Amino acid sequence: FCISGTRVFKGTKFYVRRSTEDGFLYYHTERCSLGENVDSAGEENWKFDSIEEAAAAGAYPCPYCRP
Repeated sequence: FCISGTRVFKGTKFYVRRSTEDGFLYYHTERCSLGENVDSAGEENWKFDSIEEAAAAGAYPCPYCRP
């Protein structure tokens, strides 16, 4: 007998980055114009699989893309 399992994540990734205007953390979708190139923009950007994980890191939703 062989038993195995897997967990596949598909869908939108959420990127968290610090705002240069007010210093707060905001999470963005991949398509947000404010979050453009956040995947390669620097060390202070984090990638999460869900909104809950991004919010638990202390980030607020982006006021433009409204994830």
